[in-house]
Order: sequence, then C-alpha cells, then structure tokens
Amino acid sequence: MNKPNERHELFCREYVRRPVGRAAAIAAGYGEDNAAAQACRLLVRVDIQGRIAALREEVAVRQVADTNAVLARL
Repeated sequence: MNKPNERHELFCREYVRRPVGRAAAIAAGYGEDNAAAQACRLLVRVDIQGRIAALREEVAVRQVADTNAVLARL
C-alpha cells in the first residue's frame, strides 16, 4: 500500500483526532467550499482507510502503554 501524500497524511491524522470528515479536510488545507466532498472522496479510498486504521492502532497501543504505566505505579 502506498503511503498517502502529505495532505492526505494530515487529513488522516486529523480524522483520527476528530472523526469529522469536513473538519479534517479543512485542517489538511482543502477549501471550505469543497471540504465535505473532498472528505467523502478521501474516505472511500482504500489507502486512506488503511492509513486511518494504522493510525488508530498506534493510538490504541499508546493508550494501553499509558494505562499499564499508570497501573504499575499503583
């Protein structure tokens, strides 16, 4: 799977932070007028879906590590 370009990467990261397509598209630099449509186009792409899934997995792993670190201190 090809890694998305820089704007796509930013869209993916913003979408993982806050899963609102239009907001993620605007944050990635797409114009407000077509942000919703661009988000729809991006979210159906297999490479974008894969990158979002990978980023979500990274977040989950970090959360587990953080939880384990807190529990170890108790």
